[in-house]
Amino acid sequence: MLVSGLETLLEVLDPVEAEAFLRKRVKPLIMEFQYRWDQCGLVFGFAAPERSFEVTVADEEVLFLRRDGKRVHLSFALWDGSTTLDVTRLVRDEPQTGRRITVGYHVARIS
Repeated sequence: MLVSGLETLLEVLDPVEAEAFLRKRVKPLIMEFQYRWDQCGLVFGFAAPERSFEVTVADEEVLFLRRDGKRVHLSFALWDGSTTLDVTRLVRDEPQTGRRITVGYHVARIS
């Protein structure tokens, strides 16, 4: 299932409010989805470029970098986990430059 609109929410709400929304509204939706349809995938679509996401080295956390420079903590708000334990970075090789780019992140299951 493809879900759009989350990017707009993250841009419009204050970062603290956005993280609370993710924790209180989106995470329960994810939990219910994986309980009811455990053989299906849930994809949150973003139009933002690769540079709009950051994986911190120290905390191993995925952040969304808003246009105003503020950060929204995605990994702790959505799946309470670190990137190395819970997330697989999805990449593809860009034919023009030969550079490997991140196209998304996969979380198999949250608890």
